Amino acid sequence: MNSELIHKVSDILLEVSEGVILPSFQEGVATASWEKTPGEYVTRVDQLAEGRISARLGELLPGSVVVGEEACAARPQLLSHLHDEVAWLLDPLDGTRNFASGHEPFAMMLALLRQGRAVAAWILDPLTNRLIVAEDGAGAWRGEDRLRCRQQSPTLRAADAIVSDAFVQPAEQGGLAGFKAALGNVRPTRRCAGAEYPLLALGDLDLILYWRTLPWDHAAGTLVVTEAGAMVRQLDGSAYDPARSKPGLVSAANEDLMKQLLSSRPCQGDG
Repeated sequence: MNSELIHKVSDILLEVSEGVILPSFQEGVATASWEKTPGEYVTRVDQLAEGRISARLGELLPGSVVVGEEACAARPQLLSHLHDEVAWLLDPLDGTRNFASGHEPFAMMLALLRQGRAVAAWILDPLTNRLIVAEDGAGAWRGEDRLRCRQQSPTLRAADAIVSDAFVQPAEQGGLAGFKAALGNVRPTRRCAGAEYPLLALGDLDLILYWRTLPWDHAAGTLVVTEAGAMVRQLDGSAYDPARSKPGLVSAANEDLMKQLLSSRPCQGDG
């Protein structure tokens, strides 16, 4: 991939973070938000950031389509473009509920897709300016440091895990409860995938399970952790496809841990 494009996109995210997101955030001070769908919150900052980023991305790659979370709320048909020759998948402010409540974490996430496959990804923490960039086949990087997941494979009982069960239907809760019971150390979700995927890529976590798989929440993060050495699968063992909103998505720090998980009894029948 063109390294100049990588840097230009990085600059866009940093500029919008500094010019739009951070000026609107004060720790402990709530920001006006509203529900676009039950349980899904949005602020004016989400909308403004997405608009500015989308305009700049369109200039970088003329003819490309930006599939943004907030644009899709108004025009769901945008999702049909995820298998275009070139498309951007954008979450301008992941962790909106945290942001609106005046506390961290929150993040900006962006993936470049070619025919539905993520080929580049960016995850930015606006509060620390930590930018993680990944490119298909070229690794995941934080500045000059290449990221690597934990290589030692613990048992499921010993694994450090996050299980995000938001929006799970009552009929599905039993399977996830069984899965949690098989794990020894389940950390509370931070309600921000853009803060949790980096934990796996940085070697601070062994496993993440998300039940809901909205594409803007996972396309960038799954490429980052894959390039850091993780394995990503749906709970039924199938490959992850950003264009297919199929419940039950797991990222494990290594292949052995994934095999343990997929063969574990609690996971059978989920997803």
